[in-house]
Parts: sequence; C-alpha cells; structure tokens
Amino acid sequence: MDKNVFYFPIWGDNYIKLFNNYALNCLYRNLINKNIDNLINSKIEIWTFKQDIKKIKSLPLIKKLIKKIEINFESIDVLHKNLSKFNLNKYQFLSILQKIFINSHSYKFEYLWFIYPDFIFSDNLIKNFFKLKKNYDAYFIPVPQLIEEKVIKEFNKKNFKPS
Repeated sequence: MDKNVFYFPIWGDNYIKLFNNYALNCLYRNLINKNIDNLINSKIEIWTFKQDIKKIKSLPLIKKLIKKIEINFESIDVLHKNLSKFNLNKYQFLSILQKIFINSHSYKFEYLWFIYPDFIFSDNLIKNFFKLKKNYDAYFIPVPQLIEEKVIKEFNKKNFKPS
C-alpha cells in the first residue's frame, strides 16, 4: 500500500460517539480487509482535545487498530486556546486544523484521507481506491452526509449494529 494518512479531527462526547459508531467501524472493516497490503507506511492521525484522548484510546476498535497501524494523537488544546480570541465557529476552526494538517503531512504521505466522525463508507472503499489508475494528483471521494436518525432506522431494518 502506498503511504497513507487517515486524518480524524474529533472533539467532544457527541463526535466521539459518532466516530465510534460510524467512521471508525468503516475504517476498521477496510483496514482488516485481507486484500489490503501491509500498512507499514501508513498511519492514523487523531486531532483532539487532551481530555478526549483517553476516551478515544479506550474505544475497542482503536485498541485493535493500534496493533495493525500507527495511530498518533495530537492535542489541539493550545491552538484552540490561542484562536479563541477570534470567536471562530467550529467550521472555521476545522479549516485551520485542515490547513495545518496538509502543511505538516503532504510532504511525507502520498494520500491524505480526510474522514470525519459521521462518515460511512463501504468495506471496500480503500481497496477499490487503489485499483484506480494513479494518474491524478488528487482524488475526491464523496461521502453522504449522515442523518443519524435515518441511518439508525435503516441499520435496524438490516440488523446492522454500530458499536
């Protein structure tokens, strides 16, 4: 597998819950896929508040993934404190985090994956991505916006249980 970094900006109990129930499940099912080559050159970046690191590390799938792929936890407390004087909304703050992430990781990795806590995607997304011809500088993979109530209703119909 090429050098990949999977980026998760997560903070607060609600986003941790969404991450655990949706995006983390999807990523886990992709990364344990036997058709995915080793992940030695890849890693997961989780940017969060210091108080949330312990909560995220305690998630059962994180404990399993840490055995398969490097996971780095980055505290965003200092940055958040320094930017609080600008009264940024969460999307403006997220935009700054993304810029910092891109600037600090684009020279080390071939592919930057921006995955958010409420993303859901197929079990073969990553495998299928690597089947594409690699003649582009960037790939945009659309993900449907999650309306949790509707997703839970559909999951219940199909007897799929998030963590």
